[in-house]
Amino acid sequence: MEDLWPRVIDSLKERVGQQNFDIWIKPIHFISKEGETVELEVPNRFFKEWITEHYSLHIKDVVSLFTQMPCQLQFRIKMIR
Repeated sequence: MEDLWPRVIDSLKERVGQQNFDIWIKPIHFISKEGETVELEVPNRFFKEWITEHYSLHIKDVVSLFTQMPCQLQFRIKMIR
């Protein structure tokens, strides 16, 4: 699964364009994939809400395309240390 996220973000870059990619996709970090659930880390609550509303379907589509199975996204807000 380590190679999944790089392939997903490459595909998303083509779908959303470079500027949107840099702002909204690049800051997302892949945490894990267990079954159909993909856990992603995002910088803050606003970011999580924006991604959920505007890009979650794109992310699910691309992950499903590469894994050949349905995908559920789970977002975790990055802890500030």
